[in-house]
Amino acid sequence: MAAMEDSDPGVRWHVLDVLRVLENNRVHALPTLLDALDDEDPGVRVKAAGLLASLGVAARPAIPMLQQMFADPAPEVRRGAEAALATLEPEGGSE
Repeated sequence: MAAMEDSDPGVRWHVLDVLRVLENNRVHALPTLLDALDDEDPGVRVKAAGLLASLGVAARPAIPMLQQMFADPAPEVRRGAEAALATLEPEGGSE
């Protein structure tokens, strides 16, 4: 998705916001959401984590990346990862 390459984090954030609105297409956007977890902007990383959580089981491939976000220097990113994992991880933290 070309707009996710924009140098302005606001543009990238708004792309994710559009994906949030397009509920039926979010699963198809999984690669874009996974890439957004590595975005340079903390707000974009948090938004991507939240959108992945809303996908439920379809976003389980993101669990390792979300776990890595616990080392992120931005506290809001760590909180976003924790919230997403609480939704995505099966009871007990493993299947």
